[in-house]
Amino acid sequence: MDAVPRELRGRAMTVHTAGLMTIQGIGMALAGAAAEFWPVATVVGGVGALGTVCCLCLVLEVRRTARGPMGETGLTAI
Repeated sequence: MDAVPRELRGRAMTVHTAGLMTIQGIGMALAGAAAEFWPVATVVGGVGALGTVCCLCLVLEVRRTARGPMGETGLTAI
C-alpha cells in the first residue's frame, strides 16, 4: 500500500479485489473442466503444485528486485 498514493488507495484496492475475484472464478472453472477428464485428486494435486511453483517464482522475483536502488520514498525503484 505504501507504493500507492494515499488518494488512490481505494481505487487500488478495488482493482485488486476485482482482479482477485475474477481469477478465482476462472481458476475454479478451469479446475472443474480438468476434473471432467482427470481424477479429482490428480487435479487438486496438480493445482497445488502449480500454486507452489507460482509462489516460489514470486518469492525469487521479490528477492531479486528488493536489492535494487531505493527511490526517494524508501521503496525500491520500479
